[in-house]
Amino acid sequence: MKTFKLIGVALLTVLMSVGFSTCGGSDDDDNNGGGGGGETSTSIEGTWTVKSQKWYKWDKTNNAPDMSKVTYESTDADTWILTKSGDNYNFRQIYTDRGKTYEETSELIHVTGNEYKMLQNGKIKDRLVFKSITANSMTAEYTENYYGGDEAIKEFGILYLSK
Repeated sequence: MKTFKLIGVALLTVLMSVGFSTCGGSDDDDNNGGGGGGETSTSIEGTWTVKSQKWYKWDKTNNAPDMSKVTYESTDADTWILTKSGDNYNFRQIYTDRGKTYEETSELIHVTGNEYKMLQNGKIKDRLVFKSITANSMTAEYTENYYGGDEAIKEFGILYLSK
């Protein structure tokens, strides 16, 4: 009887050690990119080139992007320069539109995880969520808010960047 008890304790010990060895801690929150999901493994800081982007019409009824309606696709090589400033980032975007080069600056205010709000001219403007960040590539979801006449317009884009 004592032997069965020892075997039972030994078996229970083995089962618990296997269970605990599969329950590791989450390294997603320990990265420099804000943590919280995706395949984040490095910082968003640096100079990034937008390799391609796809923008979608905003569905006002559902208050969400309509992924079936592409409004704009581009392989223009926009440049994003992200410089760390505390929990936030200074954001410089250099892009060309109709042959003319523009530069915009703003601050990315950390919200949670890899989500940031863009502060421009003292107002919260857009939302960026950084996804699938590696040392050399990144995917960003960009929700843009702007005005067309008197109407507030939203668009949603997925951008693929590299260093």
